[in-house]
Amino acid sequence: MRARTVSALLYIVPAIAILATWFDLARPTDSTITFDIEPALALLKNGFPFVGLSAAWFQWFLIALPLICLALALAYMSRLSTARVGSVVLVALGFSLAMIAWFTTSHTFGLLIALPIPFGLQAVWSASRQRDNVA
Repeated sequence: MRARTVSALLYIVPAIAILATWFDLARPTDSTITFDIEPALALLKNGFPFVGLSAAWFQWFLIALPLICLALALAYMSRLSTARVGSVVLVALGFSLAMIAWFTTSHTFGLLIALPIPFGLQAVWSASRQRDNVA
C-alpha cells in the first residue's frame, strides 16, 4: 500500500474519534441508543463547563477538526500528494493541526492526528525520488 494511501486512511481515524466524542456528548444520559440534537446545541450555546472552556472558538474548532482531517485525507488521495511540494505542504498542515490539537484539546486527539505524519514523510520521499527518476 502506498504511503499516501495509508496517510489518507489514518486521517479518517481521528475524524471518527472526534465525531464519536460529539455523539457521546450529545447523547442524553438516560438513553443509550437515541440521539437528541438538543444537548449538542446546548453545548454549542453554553460552552463546555466540564472542561472549563466556554470560548466560542473552542466549540467551532471541535466542529471543524473532523472536517479538516477529512479534507487532509482527501488531499492525500488527490494528485496533490504525488508532487514533492504538495506532499511537503500536506505534512506541514498535518503537523500544525496535530500540534494545535495537542495543546487545545485532548492529547489523544493530538496523537491520533499525528499518526499519519511518518507516512506523509515517506510520501514526500517517494515524490522526491519519483521526480529525480523522471528528470
